[in-house]
Amino acid sequence: MPSSPAEERARTAFALTKEKHPEAIDLTIQRVLSIDQGQLSESHLVYVLYNRPGITSQSQPRSIIYFPPFRSPLHFDNSEEFIVWYAGKRSKEQASFWGKVLDASGGVAGLLAVMITGAIVWEYLKLGGKNFDIPTPLATALGTVLGFYFGGKTKEAKAALKP
Repeated sequence: MPSSPAEERARTAFALTKEKHPEAIDLTIQRVLSIDQGQLSESHLVYVLYNRPGITSQSQPRSIIYFPPFRSPLHFDNSEEFIVWYAGKRSKEQASFWGKVLDASGGVAGLLAVMITGAIVWEYLKLGGKNFDIPTPLATALGTVLGFYFGGKTKEAKAALKP
């Protein structure tokens, strides 16, 4: 009889905990949480408690195993580690459209260069290549923006090379 998804998650959580902490004994599942509800498929968190031989303390160490949909599970040693990772993941997913455009184009200077180049190409296509002269202010603006953009990249590269 095939095992249920919950049993598979438990088996995988135990295996990952033993892989990261070979000294772990008496593994038990503390709780299982479903997160990202309302998505196409849910993610799960499995909290695994364990003991270490010869260590007696009030707080048991625990592993947190995150089961994202359609990907391999991830192991975290504590809640803080998971929260920091998850917050970063969510903020990247929820970045604004313009933030993504700015990142892809290399910042404001790169975005301006793309827009000015687009305007030049648009004019060229609109005129069909006949009697095409790039307007002087547009050519000057493109040169200035590209110079600023690549000058900034050169400065960043030089700064990165200094010890």
